[in-house]
Amino acid sequence: MTTPPMTTLRLAARNVNRQKKRSFLLGGAVAFGVTIITLINGFTEGFVGNVRENVAFLFAGHLFVEGYQKTPSGRLVHLLRDDPALQRVVADAELPARSITRRSEVDAALIFAGKSVRQQIVGIQWDAADYLRDRLALRAGSMERLLADRNALVLHESVAEQLGATVGDTLLVQARTASGQHNLGELVLTAVSVDTGVFSGISAYAHRSWVNELLNIAPDAYTTLGILLDDIDSVDAESERLYAAMAEALNVVPRYEGSGAYGNVRRDLLQSTWMGTRYHLSTINDTLADINDVAQTVTIAGGAVALILFFIVAIGITNTYRVVVRERVREIGTMRALGLHRRQARSLFLTEALLLAVGGGAAGLLLAAVVRAILQAIDWGNQTLLFIFMDEGHLSFPFNPLLLAGYLLGVAAITLIAALAPANRAARQDPAGALRSV
Repeated sequence: MTTPPMTTLRLAARNVNRQKKRSFLLGGAVAFGVTIITLINGFTEGFVGNVRENVAFLFAGHLFVEGYQKTPSGRLVHLLRDDPALQRVVADAELPARSITRRSEVDAALIFAGKSVRQQIVGIQWDAADYLRDRLALRAGSMERLLADRNALVLHESVAEQLGATVGDTLLVQARTASGQHNLGELVLTAVSVDTGVFSGISAYAHRSWVNELLNIAPDAYTTLGILLDDIDSVDAESERLYAAMAEALNVVPRYEGSGAYGNVRRDLLQSTWMGTRYHLSTINDTLADINDVAQTVTIAGGAVALILFFIVAIGITNTYRVVVRERVREIGTMRALGLHRRQARSLFLTEALLLAVGGGAAGLLLAAVVRAILQAIDWGNQTLLFIFMDEGHLSFPFNPLLLAGYLLGVAAITLIAALAPANRAARQDPAGALRSV
């Protein structure tokens, strides 16, 4: 007897439906495994993407160009002046950028009421920094006053608490100028930003013109050129293109990768000698190298959890089908007596297992999509410690279609392998013996 493929499929579907409880348990186990691994991978990808995007807005860019000069005494001066050569290179590169901004940074001591805190202050052109204003959640103060007051300072709430300062207080700022002399200034605490987790307290913010005065540099000078790209996924490709253009026209520092990149750059600068300005290009991926390592660890851990879950499911499928073969000995014998070939008997059991795998996998993906929609709909606000990991206060779980298809294929393969031994046992049943055994 030759069984057409569609007939085999119908028989397999009937057998799966006949044992509803058993099929539900096996399919449910597959669905649970697929749901867990899908959500873990989606969360990991969303976690990394959101951190990269939020930090890019806080740091005003995806690509960062810095300039260094060196004094005869060997001291590094972190400074970019109004540089036609650099501007020409960036313009000719025609980067797909949302904005190109210039900011000045200074490492300073903030002093108030006898207390002192070291803090990096970033000088911003606030009128052009809508990307930062949208991400900067304020605990106290107002953005309007911040824009209007040239001596305004935005301070992280934990730093304000250490100083005992509140909105309206005047803080003394002590720092070194670009050339190394001591300098003093005063800033008015105009706004206090919310603690939104890691990176939120790295910098305080002031007007760039004020920071330039503290550094004693020209009004049009700055320390970092920030380039905010249209697409964060293009960071690596665009940085390679920009670096190649810079290397042709400017004196550049070699690119270093990994968590120790900054130390390698500084060592290179200190050990080498040059005239004029030397340029360094870095990316948001360089800044977040450690975060990417954590994400990879989470992904690997999620994969290990998935393997364990699927291994347990595979054992369950193997044991279940051993029982199924014993229970259906007479049925197998009858079909074999009517001319069912061994290959067709094996195909029947494997098709049943495949239906369970595909059905369970599809149910798992559907359940993951429902859980994802519920979690993404929750607005956690912009004053949570996890804000830096979210997309404007929402969790995100991007699903990769190719990865989802890979999950289904993987589950199907594991299920078929698990059911293969019981299916071979069913195919080897002797028709007469099978009919006599029951």
